[in-house]
Amino acid sequence: CTGAFHGDVHAGNLLVTRNGNLGVLDWGIVGRLDDHTQRFFRRVVEGALGDESAWPDVWSHAKAVYGPALQEQSGMTDEQMTVLVRMQIEPLFTRPFGEIRLQDLLMNPETGGDPITGGVHDTPPDQMSTYQLWKAERRRRREQLASGVRETSFDRGMFLLGKQLVYFDRYGKLFLPDVPLMWDRAAFERL
Repeated sequence: CTGAFHGDVHAGNLLVTRNGNLGVLDWGIVGRLDDHTQRFFRRVVEGALGDESAWPDVWSHAKAVYGPALQEQSGMTDEQMTVLVRMQIEPLFTRPFGEIRLQDLLMNPETGGDPITGGVHDTPPDQMSTYQLWKAERRRRREQLASGVRETSFDRGMFLLGKQLVYFDRYGKLFLPDVPLMWDRAAFERL
């Protein structure tokens, strides 16, 4: 795998071919993930598929990228942080689209993404305006820079992937509210 992914997934760039395959058009925006980030995503998928050994690796990667500040502020052990990370990520793959809010958890976790339940809500909160999301992201970046953390290729890849997941969240809720992202486990296992 080269680490390249389509960076502008929306209805105008997708079509279903006559034989039922998905066609992806307009590769004008392409994201690239480095080897470490590719391994991180592989471990996330393996964890969501049931590989218990993946979650400590996922936490180790996040800790290596962002440093120990989050863990120090929370006062949690590595084992507790592993459980917390799993509780945030695993539902994104295994819960139906109608039960999760990817944009809350990925684009602005402090405004409704519940870290204990992975952004799962009984009733969805009101949608934030684009301005509110932009303002919250600017605040997060200022706080990140003030703490000495610098943007990495992981951040850039995650931002672009997060943008794509918001599209999947929207269309998943519209057309597949009872279906989880990982509905075809065999396809994910082949990946």
